[in-house]
Amino acid sequence: MPTKLAKKEVIAFAHLFLALICMGIVTCLSMVVRFPQDFPIFWLQVMMCATAIIISIFAFSTWFYNSNIARTRLEVRIYTIIVQWILVVFDFIACLVCFNIFCYGTIYDGFDENIFTYQKYSMLIGCIYLGIIICILLAIFTAYLTKIALQKKRRMDRACRRSLLRRNNSNASSHSSFNDTTRYARHR
Repeated sequence: MPTKLAKKEVIAFAHLFLALICMGIVTCLSMVVRFPQDFPIFWLQVMMCATAIIISIFAFSTWFYNSNIARTRLEVRIYTIIVQWILVVFDFIACLVCFNIFCYGTIYDGFDENIFTYQKYSMLIGCIYLGIIICILLAIFTAYLTKIALQKKRRMDRACRRSLLRRNNSNASSHSSFNDTTRYARHR
């Protein structure tokens, strides 16, 4: 009987899907400009490639990384969330820079006839829009992971406080019972 996927596995598959789309964007952009003649396009390529690689590593860590220590797992989760938020910010900046240069204003502001044909320019615009969609989806997934990590941290803190409270209560009760028995033995 097939088992149900856990939340982290669903997020991992979504991250792998986003990584494939990012590599598709990098491939399409390399067809538009083979050598980085335009720095914003090159920057978008680099950011999408870095996003694909890092997201793939984090997605595969769902199956290949395992720790029996809850604190270590939480620290790894927090690290991946911080890195993903940094990626979202830099990807969004790269997409916005390319959007402002190539998509905003008149259609021929960012169009250079020596570099682009109409098909390549259309492919560039499509890649920029797809990059913005990737940034939004990655932000949604990362916000969801942040919510899960914060809930687990609260649960872990609550469990730690309960165990400390139990330990303190058991120590206090054992000391009080010891004191009661010693008092009882002295009065005899």
